[in-house]
Amino acid sequence: MINKWPELSTKDKEAVPVAHLSTLLDNPVIRKRAPIDRAIADIRNEVQFLFMEYLRSKGFKKFESPGLIEAASEGGANVFELPYFGRKAYLAQSPQFYKQIEIAGGRERVFCIGPVYRAENSNTPRHMTEVRYGL
Repeated sequence: MINKWPELSTKDKEAVPVAHLSTLLDNPVIRKRAPIDRAIADIRNEVQFLFMEYLRSKGFKKFESPGLIEAASEGGANVFELPYFGRKAYLAQSPQFYKQIEIAGGRERVFCIGPVYRAENSNTPRHMTEVRYGL
């Protein structure tokens, strides 16, 4: 394939178009191509790997908790409810219940890494709808 614009380069800041936030949100693939977004993902991945490596070296076993559950996992908190094949389902708020099941099942040292969801209407960066957890 012949490059139609050989004079354009990502090193030339004048030649690279600026994408507005709405464009980036509507087209996540564009953001994935941004070096800073890839760097952030790489750092998050490495931190998670180091976290897992450390816990495994101390005898912990990793378990997976579900993200879609049948009942709200924490009473009194706002939850994300959604229809699921004619029934109600919820996005998980905490893996605590499943951690307790693992321990009751005979595992003494367990951890889980993954997303949890909070239906909190907050306009601060300190309260996020989706966060990562590690127990």
